[in-house]
Amino acid sequence: MKNINDLIDEHPNDYIIGFTAKYKHIQWSFSCSKTDYEGHKTTSYADFPHYHMQMQLDGQSFIRYSDFHIPFHGDDIFDIELYTKHKDTIRHDYGHGSGMQALFESTKGLECILDTSHPVENEENAAFKINTLVMAKEGETIDGNLIADAIKEAKNKNKTVSSILRDKLKNTNASISIDISPGDGVPEPQIRNGRNKKK
Repeated sequence: MKNINDLIDEHPNDYIIGFTAKYKHIQWSFSCSKTDYEGHKTTSYADFPHYHMQMQLDGQSFIRYSDFHIPFHGDDIFDIELYTKHKDTIRHDYGHGSGMQALFESTKGLECILDTSHPVENEENAAFKINTLVMAKEGETIDGNLIADAIKEAKNKNKTVSSILRDKLKNTNASISIDISPGDGVPEPQIRNGRNKKK
């Protein structure tokens, strides 16, 4: 899942499709803005609904976004019309290849992250960044030994401190806030910048 960055917040607002996927040394990025989907009416080479693709091998461009205007198939257009115009009833999904967006939209997904994640030695490989804030009720304190024990237990069980604290603080005077965001191991979105006009 960490290899597919389809996070809406990391792509421009006018994107209908925007995601970057990585496998070993290969990285693919797909992009379709509203103007791409409508077709560029002032051009003869891209006046149809289309998308762009970029591919990199070992960080070097193999296919650039500007190389092609790839037309959508009729079924693609039907699907896009459904999930853009009927978001309340139709949900776009990649099935077994779901990306980060599906995980972050789901409460079960966030719980799963907490329950199954474990610390990594190199943060560059981390799928998630988990930050935890623990606060005592006003006028009360939190026993520092409880926090120290949670850190020790997390290390012994190879779990996140957040998951241990969540369980330990359930019936105490403390509240816990856990923030989960994409980690450094998630590929950076490859945003299309400008357009080179072909002659």
